Amino acid sequence: MTLCTVLNDGRFKTGNIFEHSVRDVWETSNLLKYFREKKHILSTECETCFHLADCAGGCKAKPMLLSGAFNKPDYWMCNFFSKAVKSSYSK
Repeated sequence: MTLCTVLNDGRFKTGNIFEHSVRDVWETSNLLKYFREKKHILSTECETCFHLADCAGGCKAKPMLLSGAFNKPDYWMCNFFSKAVKSSYSK
């Protein structure tokens, strides 16, 4: 198992479902624990963002591929939610 189809190289392997149950992988993977504990959000501009509850920090593949780090904002999601909120207030 990997985090997603974009992050499918060996660095992002979370476990092997042919050797362990999905539940075991979920409970024992350090990478999945990192995301469950929202460590990818701590000490980033996402931590205090008004939209955090809606986007949960966005896609992590984009910042990982663009900057080499999970703990960067997904600026597409930032832009999307900022525009969505502005348009809902302008009606």
